[in-house]
Amino acid sequence: MKHILIKTLLAVLLVAGACPYAACKSPGKLPGRSIAVGQLPDTVRRFVARHFTNLHQFTYRNDRSFYYVCDEAGGYYLFSAGGAIRGFRFCMRQPSRQILDLLPGAAVAYIRESYPGYFLGAFLPEGEGYRAELFGEDDRTLRFDGEGSFLHEE
Repeated sequence: MKHILIKTLLAVLLVAGACPYAACKSPGKLPGRSIAVGQLPDTVRRFVARHFTNLHQFTYRNDRSFYYVCDEAGGYYLFSAGGAIRGFRFCMRQPSRQILDLLPGAAVAYIRESYPGYFLGAFLPEGEGYRAELFGEDDRTLRFDGEGSFLHEE
């Protein structure tokens, strides 16, 4: 009886945990072209090795401006050639607090304070600033300048 109750509670928690992601848009086609781990700059390779358990759990891509560390669900972390994290796009999860702390602090603090019931699905460079995509009661897109100061909501 106890095992049935535990299994039922776990199933309910799993379903309830997935509900906020129902409105999540699929990341779609991944950017750039595929590359091997050995083609990553040392700074990006060291970052991935330091923050994740296995370099080979990801696929890697790059374009003229960025390197992408991609997961199996179609999400990715975005890095500059110098190894600085510039953003991410995910559908089924958010990056760890440790990763969020590497993004512009003013933007992350604004999102945490102003949108507590929302999930941050994407934080990407755009022009001279950033675009943040939030999912919750409804979808929100926020714009920030290059320093992370809030500009406007769409």
